[in-house]
Amino acid sequence: MRSREQRLHEQIPLTAAMRVRVVFADDQRLELSAPLQGNHNDKGTAFAGSLSALLQVTGWELWQHWVNMTWGEGQIAVAAVDARLSYLKPVQDDFSVQAKLPTMIELEKMIAAVNRHGKIRTTSELTVRDGSGAVKVTGTIQYALFRLEG
Repeated sequence: MRSREQRLHEQIPLTAAMRVRVVFADDQRLELSAPLQGNHNDKGTAFAGSLSALLQVTGWELWQHWVNMTWGEGQIAVAAVDARLSYLKPVQDDFSVQAKLPTMIELEKMIAAVNRHGKIRTTSELTVRDGSGAVKVTGTIQYALFRLEG
């Protein structure tokens, strides 16, 4: 059986190039990390594209796991036009993003909506933290969740 990290690297090859690692994963939360080495810019700080990619991928992977657990199969898409990222401070070392699902009440409402319409949009609040745990980037990203009929 493939690990979640292996599957992520196969499905989104950029994560392998970025050397993304699964730090923590359960059915409610996910934390992915990436090293500064190979993800930096000309100033020696984390490249904004790498930070943005890790934010988007972390939320995507958490929702993909939830959809698959809930319906057995589904698709997730980033509604990139609705992504809002705030770069608060330069990231000068390895970094990570932690994502968590909404409350059970909110998830139950989402399940009902997807069961009615086959899809839904949801928004995730995500943060990039450096090695010390300091918040460096915040992001609000909208995802579209689709249940696949089997």
